[in-house]
Amino acid sequence: MTKKDMIHAISDKTGMPLKEAETAFTAMVDIIVDEIAAEKKASVSGLGTFEVRNRSARKGRNFRTGESVQIPKSNSVGFRAGKNLKEIVNKD
Repeated sequence: MTKKDMIHAISDKTGMPLKEAETAFTAMVDIIVDEIAAEKKASVSGLGTFEVRNRSARKGRNFRTGESVQIPKSNSVGFRAGKNLKEIVNKD
């Protein structure tokens, strides 16, 4: 599902005009991004938790040349699904 599809789904489900649905969706995404950047974690009840995960520096290998390379430490964003989402996905 794309952003456009989600905006249309929000509009259909709520009866909200498309422009308002787009504004609401964009605001929600912006709030989650701001929270992750500032607090390193954003929880959405019924969905899950977005959080910053720290990767330490490590050795890697260049697959073309076979030589060892040092990969610097970095941060990434992780998502841990909430209980409700897990239950829905695992229904048979």
